[in-house]
Amino acid sequence: MQAGPDSLADELWQNILCQLSLVDVLNCSRVNKRFHSVSQHDTVWTCLYLDEFDSTGHPQLSLSWKDIFRERAQRERVRLKRKRQASLVRLQSKVQVFSANFRRATADLTEECAKLAAYEEELQVLKRLRTTANATQCWTPAAVSKGFETFLAQAPIDSDWRFEQVQQLILDSKMHCRTVEKTLNKNKHDMQQAQRALQALQGS
Repeated sequence: MQAGPDSLADELWQNILCQLSLVDVLNCSRVNKRFHSVSQHDTVWTCLYLDEFDSTGHPQLSLSWKDIFRERAQRERVRLKRKRQASLVRLQSKVQVFSANFRRATADLTEECAKLAAYEEELQVLKRLRTTANATQCWTPAAVSKGFETFLAQAPIDSDWRFEQVQQLILDSKMHCRTVEKTLNKNKHDMQQAQRALQALQGS
């Protein structure tokens, strides 16, 4: 006749429960009164405590190992809650910083694009001047900014020199636009990454 599970000594069941996780031990404790009694033994909770917290210290011996486990688990929950809250604050701060950087880069790009458009418009006017009989006439940027309709007599600038200068300004402006675009894309990526991490932490 084969021996059933009930014939095993409590010490053997304790050793078996020591190999299980906390969830499995709790589930076993609900099977019947004997399993509940065995699962409350200090031997089992000593193993659970050491497995869960990997502690080599000496907890309060006035408490049972189950109570010690509960007390330590409560402290861990509080610690993790504080850690989560601190992470939330850090991520929220990062999102704010990245958002501000993104807005700043967007404004810089808009401003630089406006400059580039103005330079390109001026360049077109200069090209027309070079192909007409008035190509040698002197002009000033102030007159150009007023719609290229009036050429002022004071502080004249040679159109050929200005033509080369505007070409260089356009090249510089395009290079700056590319730099700002890279910064903008990086700020956007960083902001989105921080937002996803914040949403994941808030949803956990």
